[in-house]
Amino acid sequence: MREIGKACGEKWKTMTYEVKVQYYDVATEQRAEFEKALADYAKRKVRMFFFTVTTVLYFET
Repeated sequence: MREIGKACGEKWKTMTYEVKVQYYDVATEQRAEFEKALADYAKRKVRMFFFTVTTVLYFET
């Protein structure tokens, strides 16, 4: 695993700025998708929490 990291690092150092920009663009797009998915997950989790609390309160009374 260490050798793979070293090889990738050496390759990255030799790349031109134009080539690196392509990777940065992909990373930016994937980061935006991740943040959106994380926000959607958080909303679902909050909704599930309130549903659970209201259901428990309803049946306890």
